[in-house]
Amino acid sequence: MDYQILVLDLDGTLTNSKKEITQPTLEALIEIQEAGKKVVLASGRPTYGVVPLARQLHLERYGSYILSFNGARITDCRTGQFIYNKTLPQDVIPDIYRIASNYPVDILAYEDGQLLSGFTPTKYSELESRINHLPIVQIDNFCEKVSTFPNNKFLLTGEPDSIAAAKEEMSTHFHGYIDVYCSDPFFLEIVPKNVDKAASLLKLLTSIGLTADEMICCGDGYNDLTMIETAGLGVAMENAQPLVLNYVKGTLVIAHNGNLTNAIELRHELEYTGAIFQTTIDSEVIAYHIARERLKVSKAEDAVRNAMKKIEGAYALVVSSPRKMIGARDPFGLKPLCIGKRDNTWFLASESCALAAVGADFIRDVEPGEIVSFTKHGVSSDKSMQIPLEKQARCIFEYIYFARMDSVIDNINVYHARIVAGKALAQSYPVEADLVVGVPDSGLVAAKGYSEYSGIPYGMAFHKNSYVGRTFIKPKQSQRESSVKIKLNVIEEVVRGKRIVMVDDSIVRGTTCANIIKMLKKAGAKEVHVRISSPPFLHPCYFGTDVPSNDQLIAHSHTTEQIREMIGADSLGYMEIDKLKDMVGDLGYCDACFTGNYPMRVPGKDISHAFESEE
Repeated sequence: MDYQILVLDLDGTLTNSKKEITQPTLEALIEIQEAGKKVVLASGRPTYGVVPLARQLHLERYGSYILSFNGARITDCRTGQFIYNKTLPQDVIPDIYRIASNYPVDILAYEDGQLLSGFTPTKYSELESRINHLPIVQIDNFCEKVSTFPNNKFLLTGEPDSIAAAKEEMSTHFHGYIDVYCSDPFFLEIVPKNVDKAASLLKLLTSIGLTADEMICCGDGYNDLTMIETAGLGVAMENAQPLVLNYVKGTLVIAHNGNLTNAIELRHELEYTGAIFQTTIDSEVIAYHIARERLKVSKAEDAVRNAMKKIEGAYALVVSSPRKMIGARDPFGLKPLCIGKRDNTWFLASESCALAAVGADFIRDVEPGEIVSFTKHGVSSDKSMQIPLEKQARCIFEYIYFARMDSVIDNINVYHARIVAGKALAQSYPVEADLVVGVPDSGLVAAKGYSEYSGIPYGMAFHKNSYVGRTFIKPKQSQRESSVKIKLNVIEEVVRGKRIVMVDDSIVRGTTCANIIKMLKKAGAKEVHVRISSPPFLHPCYFGTDVPSNDQLIAHSHTTEQIREMIGADSLGYMEIDKLKDMVGDLGYCDACFTGNYPMRVPGKDISHAFESEE
C-alpha cells in the first residue's frame, strides 16, 4: 500500500520523555512531507497547545493538519481553516457552570491562546496551563464570556474526590446529550457527543480524497485505539504497559513493576528458540515465559509459578486473561502489591492509596512469593514460591521515598515510618535552628518527625508543582536541574532571616539538593542545615530504584564533609544505617544501595538499557 497520510499522537509517540521532538524524528517527518505525504498531529490538547510542535515540523508549509480536542477540531495548517469543528451546544453552558459551582473545582474554557478560568485556578489548572503553554485568565462573568464563541470542550480541575462527584452529577444530568469523562483523576473533560479521533480522521480523509487504507496511525494511549484500529496500518508504540500477547491459548495481558536481574540471559534464551521481541523492556521477557509455560500446564496460575522459577529480581505482576486475573510478587517482596475490593470487583495495586482513589477497600497485601488468582468462583492463593521470613527483603526505599505517605505496605504505615526517620535524625544530629522544613513530598513527614523530637517549629517553605515528576529518577542531568527550578518555589516570607533545618529523603548526585539550598539562601535563609532520611548511597540498585552506577553517586567518592561543602549546606547529617530497622520493625528489608549487601546475585553492571543497545 502506498500510504499518503501519517497520523501521530504527541506524548509518548511523537515526543520523547523531555516532551521534545528528536532531531532524527524532525528530519524524517519533514522528508515525508517533502515527498508529498501529509502529517496529522492528533491530540486531546487544544489547538494552541499543539501549534508549537506543528511549527517545528513546518506543517503550515506543507499543508498538513492538526487534530485537536481529541477530534473535535481539525485545522488545515496552511490556511488556518477548520476542516471539522464540533462544538458544545450553547444551551448547556449555564447548567455546566451551575453544577461545577457545587464543588471545590475550577472550570476552564479555551479561547485564542489562553485559558479562561471561571472560579479560582487550582494547581491542576496550572498544570493544564503548563502542558499547553497557555496563560490562565480568571474572569467573573464566565457564562456570559464563553457564550460569545464556540467551545470544543470545557475542563474541570480539582482533587480526585471532587472531580468524581462532579462527574457523577454531570453524567446523570447530561446523559445522552454531551460526553463527560475523566482523562486523569484531576481532569474532567466535557465535550460534544461522540467526539473521537477515528471519526474525525474519516471526515478529514473524505475531504481530501483519501481512504483509511492509505493512512498510518501511531499512538500509545486508549484514546488512540480507535484510530489505530481504523487505519490501514496501525502502530501501538513500544514499551507501553500493559503488554498484550495473543498466542495459541488466547490473550494474555501483563503489567509489571520492577526489574529483572537475569533478563538478558532469559531474553537471549528465548531469541535462540525463535522469539521475536517487540519492546525493549524486561516485562516482555516475563510475558513470553508465562505464555510458553501455559502451553505445558492446565492453568494460568501454574504457568505463572513455573515462570517465577526462572525469573530473578524484583517484580510485582498482574496477569490477566478473559476469565481470570492473577497477581504475583517476587519471593523477596522487593516490590509491593496489595488486594482491594469494591462491591463484587477485585483490584490489584502497588499501593493501598490507589485503592482508595477508586473507592475500593484494602483487603490485604499479597505476600512475598505468593500467587493470587481471581475468578468468578472466588479467590485462591498459592504460596509454594515463598522463602523463609529471614531471607525476605522489602525495598527500604519504598518507605523512605517511593511510596505515598498515605499508603500502608506490609502492615507498615509509611507516614509513621517517616516520622520515625525524622525523629532518628533529630536524635543523631541536633542543631540550633528556628524552623524545620521538608522538601516535598517525601521529605515532609520526616521533617515533621524531626520537629516533634527537637521542639523546633515545623513550617512549609516550598510550593510544589506536583506534576513535573520526580527529579531523582530523571535520566539526564539537564532534566534534573531544570525540573528542580520548575518543581519548587521557596516561600520567602517563611524562611527570610531564619536558621533552617531542611529535611530530604536522599542525596544521590547532589545537584538537586545544592539547587534547593541555593534557592533557600537566595530567599533570605541565614543558615541551611541538611538532614537526610536515608544513609549515603554507595552502591547501585538493580531492582528498579534507578540508582545509577557508582561513578554518579556522590557519596561513593566523597566524604560527608566534602558533600556538605559541595552542596553549600551549613551542616549535613545522614540517617544512621542501624536505625533503618526502627522504621519497619521486624520486617526484612533490602538496604543494598547503602551497604552493598544484595539479597540475591546481581549483574555487577548497569543493565537498564541493555536491550536498547542491542537494537
